Amino acid sequence: AMNLTWVANVGASGTSLNYSIFGNPQIKPERIKEMEIGFDAELMNMFSLEFTYYNGNSENSILRGAYAPTTGYGNYTYPYNVGNTKNHGFETMFQVTPIRSADYNLSLSFIWNYQTNVVDTLGPDTPEIISTSNVIKPGFKKWEFYDYVSVGPLFDATGKYTGAQKSATKVDLGNPLPDHSGSVTLNFRFLKNFNLYAMGEWGLNNKVYSFVVQDMVAFRCHPEYERLRALLGLSSNGITGVTALTIGSSEYIDAATKYAMMNSSNKGNFVKDADYFIIRELSLGYDATDLLKEFVPS
Repeated sequence: AMNLTWVANVGASGTSLNYSIFGNPQIKPERIKEMEIGFDAELMNMFSLEFTYYNGNSENSILRGAYAPTTGYGNYTYPYNVGNTKNHGFETMFQVTPIRSADYNLSLSFIWNYQTNVVDTLGPDTPEIISTSNVIKPGFKKWEFYDYVSVGPLFDATGKYTGAQKSATKVDLGNPLPDHSGSVTLNFRFLKNFNLYAMGEWGLNNKVYSFVVQDMVAFRCHPEYERLRALLGLSSNGITGVTALTIGSSEYIDAATKYAMMNSSNKGNFVKDADYFIIRELSLGYDATDLLKEFVPS
């Protein structure tokens, strides 16, 4: 572990403070043990399959913590040991080349990876580590979204909406990293010198926390939020032609439920599904080698 010390003079008396900026003299090295097993296989010079499984454990995982503002050390962080984590997963790639000739060649590939982890233990004095709506907590995946959510609307005796009911405890809302991820590629050479290439990436079972939507709601500039306010007979910004619903009606209750689920005080309301498929590249190329040989033989 590296320990660089900065000597700073503070106060009128010129008192010196020694503290570590980049290191911690008591820190223990992080130990990682991992087992991998896998195979590569080919068949008929057309099909190929690669598979790898891994299982790992880390001890004395290192994170960086911020100094307390009262120390006067400024915006510096220090590394410290927090406990053990476990992880496992697999990586696979399947390729097939159904067409292979002098003028035509078609190759397809599919990659599928899976990963998961769990925090096993933290330090005896560290029940959890929280960063906004993410948490490092025993029994959870690292940086799991963990926060309060709205569980429904509240009404007074007349059936009028009075607020959002908050969950009794924080709720596990998923992880920002996808469990399953991979890519799909196509490489098609045709008429000998033309080549079409396409690649897409995909991910499943991951979440995002939208600060943007939360701020739009909090600053009263989210169109759907304002429309729901108008339907509930509350003041709204920029919404016209909307008639307030009858208090106690099924339509009113439905609007109140949707409105409660957008309550900006409960940050978990803004953690949403983020499965994706992204086209990363799409290209059409031409190999001009044969054409240039007619003019530049050498």
